[in-house]
Amino acid sequence: MPGTALLSKLLLPATSFEALTPPRPPTKVRVLSPELRDALQAKALAMERAKRRRRLQAEAEVCSLESLETAKDDIEEQTLKEDVASGKKDVPAELQDELRQALAEVRMLSQRNEGLLSQLNQMRSSNTGLKKKLADKTQMLQKEQEFIGSLVDGLGTWSCSEASGRDKTVACWEYLEQEPGSWRRYLPHAEKSLEEAHGSKLSELILRTSGFDYRINLSVMTQTNVETRKTRAIRRREILLHADAVQKMTAEIQDLRGENGQLSVEIIKKAEEVIWFEEEIRVLKADNQNKAQAILDLEEEIACHKRTIDEMEEAHAEQSASWEATLHTLEKLQSALKQERQRHYTAILSQLPPKLLDDSPKSFCRSLDVDDPKHVALLEQFHASIVTHRLRMDSNVWCDPARVSVTRIEEVLQPANQLLYEAARRMRASEDSRGCSPIAGISAFKCEAQAGWVDMNEYLLYHGTCWHNAEQIIARGFDAQRGGESAGAMFGRGVYFAQNASKSDLYTTCHMCERARNEDFRRCRHPEGERCILVSRVLLGDSKVVRNSSDVGGKDQIRAPQRDDGTAHDSVAVSTKAEGGLLDHKEFVVFKDPQVLVRFRIFYQHNSDCSCNGCLHRRVHGNIPLLNGPEEAMLEEAEDLENGGAGLGPSGGPGQCGQFVFWCLDMRHVVVTVAIMQASL
Repeated sequence: MPGTALLSKLLLPATSFEALTPPRPPTKVRVLSPELRDALQAKALAMERAKRRRRLQAEAEVCSLESLETAKDDIEEQTLKEDVASGKKDVPAELQDELRQALAEVRMLSQRNEGLLSQLNQMRSSNTGLKKKLADKTQMLQKEQEFIGSLVDGLGTWSCSEASGRDKTVACWEYLEQEPGSWRRYLPHAEKSLEEAHGSKLSELILRTSGFDYRINLSVMTQTNVETRKTRAIRRREILLHADAVQKMTAEIQDLRGENGQLSVEIIKKAEEVIWFEEEIRVLKADNQNKAQAILDLEEEIACHKRTIDEMEEAHAEQSASWEATLHTLEKLQSALKQERQRHYTAILSQLPPKLLDDSPKSFCRSLDVDDPKHVALLEQFHASIVTHRLRMDSNVWCDPARVSVTRIEEVLQPANQLLYEAARRMRASEDSRGCSPIAGISAFKCEAQAGWVDMNEYLLYHGTCWHNAEQIIARGFDAQRGGESAGAMFGRGVYFAQNASKSDLYTTCHMCERARNEDFRRCRHPEGERCILVSRVLLGDSKVVRNSSDVGGKDQIRAPQRDDGTAHDSVAVSTKAEGGLLDHKEFVVFKDPQVLVRFRIFYQHNSDCSCNGCLHRRVHGNIPLLNGPEEAMLEEAEDLENGGAGLGPSGGPGQCGQFVFWCLDMRHVVVTVAIMQASL
């Protein structure tokens, strides 16, 4: 039967074609029946349709699931964000923390969903490429099957004699797939490139086939994978034309089946990953729902707390308004009380003592109770007038203000001196019915003018002197002609007063000095001894403002400077350094005894922690036995300078200097620092 031998060779396996030899004598040949051929073609087409159907179904499921889950996540996330954003106003601190934590977890889950969706998109892109590649391979397989059908149809009519007449051969290129002797033919495009290189007598070329690049060495007949560096042997041989076609078809079918198998495995893996991602998305959706429910619960609790807070704020606003009204009323009452108390203090301190029934001229004192308005007013003014003083005249170092405690206050009654003072008032009022001009820069207590009287600048001023002199002044009154005997008289021989009690304190002695018959304030060794300051009512009248001693007329001046019309001023007001003068604190000088009336005597003590310049001076002298060697010599020099120095006025006027010796007491041990300095008082 013609073509039987050729058909029998066609039905052999691909590996058996290597043993093909030139055509043998005709043997029994079986012709391929049309039914068998049709069955083979139908089976191939059915397999292809089934693969295509599964691929399209899987792709549709993945795309629909992905779009559905993405849309649901977007809607739920947007709704959750809007709900959370609408409930964030006025949230209590503890609920805000829980809400922020829930929102953070929701954002984390949303980011995780976005990551999973991104991975799904990548998988879909990868699956799309694989599916395209599978479609290409399937189409190629279909074409090869059609080629097989046409080839079988053509071969079915051939005879052995016709085949023997057609003994044309073609080149077949193969590589050693597996040892030993398992050769596999290259794909047609690769085989064509190899044959062209062989015909061109090239020794080496780069060939890309089956997704890899190979370096082909035609000299030694080897191929090397460029990526893996694996080397295989290759060969070229001549085969018959019809065997060549069958072998090519078989090789390509094997390659397509291998690639189809790999693609199927990858699709299965991707499907498993899709299932895993779907499970993750389901868990995340459930978690999101739980978080959303928790947020709703928090929002409800926040709303409840907000209502409570609003009620509390409303109650607080009402209470605050009530408190503000009460506070405003209290401030008004306090201000009115302070003004009334000040008017009361001014009234009682401005009054002169009433005349005694027995008309006795003898002076005496009476103690004031601590709750007496005069005692309260004097105590307040006394403490308010204590200020800081320089360490010395030319020093920029200021000592701390004195810390004192008032022990008692006495009211002084001088009937005879009061008559003289009232006579001086009447005489001054008769000289100027319009009153006196106010004195600038004075902060002392000013006595108010009584009804029917003009303002004559009457003030309560402080005077400091030794304990014995204070007793004499109370008994007999001031003697202006003796002014400056104990402390110097820079602004004339008169009676010196200060508006600051701390300035007058520097010229006092204590009760222990009185026992020792010490009348020199520079010799006082008792920083914590009891002292006294006189509070006098001084008729300053028309006061002359001076800056230095020359403005008065010298230290020996015994009356106030004259006016331009030849009449004398009533007193002298010494300017401070801020006003262009020499003093840090203002002081006043009167030259007529009737212009002064002693009204009170304040007894006090310096506290143990007082560090004013007067206490430093007294502590130095009180601890002389602690000194020896060079310190004792320095102290003796200071004593000589002190004894030869100018005295201090009763109120401590500037320029009235003494030599002070200071020392410092450390809390753990005594550190003696002796410095001779001129102290500004």
